[in-house]
Amino acid sequence: MEEEYEKQGKTCSTSKREILNLHSNRRQTRDSNLSQQPSSIGWDVVITLLIAIYGAVVSTYSIYASRQEHKREIKVELSYGFMRNVLGEVSPPLLILSAMNTGVKTVTLTSTGLVLPRKKYLFFAQPESNVTFPHELTEGKSCSVWIANKELAEDLRREGYSGKIKLKGYYKDAVGGDYQSKQKKFNIEKP
Repeated sequence: MEEEYEKQGKTCSTSKREILNLHSNRRQTRDSNLSQQPSSIGWDVVITLLIAIYGAVVSTYSIYASRQEHKREIKVELSYGFMRNVLGEVSPPLLILSAMNTGVKTVTLTSTGLVLPRKKYLFFAQPESNVTFPHELTEGKSCSVWIANKELAEDLRREGYSGKIKLKGYYKDAVGGDYQSKQKKFNIEKP
């Protein structure tokens, strides 16, 4: 079955078989060209990928650093010690509760005390301290409160405690933050 076509004044005669062969040849040529291309990724793709990864890491760090800058960070420590007055006299044994601002934001401390067993709190209304409360604790600064071990043992006995117990020190700030120390053992019978 041949058909006559007239295109731009020229006559062309092609059979269906010839047209199918022509399409088949084009497909084989295209497939062979694809198989001859290298299968490795080009340097331009690798460089683009590395730049994208670098950008993601930098932006993630930037977000983390920004959050840390606005975070309040108070480190609270509970320890035993002594104090020396201006005359050189040494105090009786003390329980010392210290707070240090390890962040960059000023924190206003409003209260302090101890966390007792059974989730009770011993609030220090007028603690012996090197500051008065409320107190603005700026970056890198610290403050301390202390109580004589004997006085603390008497307070704990009045609350119904005896023997060895675990205590935590705490400070609270003006916006509701609660900062606590690690636990420390306290012997009420041998302060």
